[in-house]
Amino acid sequence: MNYIGSKQSLLPFLEKTILNVCGNDISEFVFCDLFAGTGTVGHYFKPKVKQVISNDLEFYSFVLNRNYIGNSRAIDSFKLLEQLRGVMFDWNDKQEIHEGHDTGIIAQDV
Repeated sequence: MNYIGSKQSLLPFLEKTILNVCGNDISEFVFCDLFAGTGTVGHYFKPKVKQVISNDLEFYSFVLNRNYIGNSRAIDSFKLLEQLRGVMFDWNDKQEIHEGHDTGIIAQDV
């Protein structure tokens, strides 16, 4: 997520400075992002360090960083998509927006 105030353009400078101070191997370090915002910095350093600690006052930041940093396992989205069952159905008359024959997926499968 990019917005005015994003630290994305600072990432090369931050990484260069951190490596100059801490050495080239930061894989066992804990990275602390004190003003996390959208999580750009923490997300960038997550694969490079042992752990990322994220902090911010705003709730939106908690939500974004919980996703970017808190998720620790990769999701194979193509495998999940392959598991969805396509179904054909006829719209009922209990609603007025759609009619006829259609194709979709079962919501409980998602």
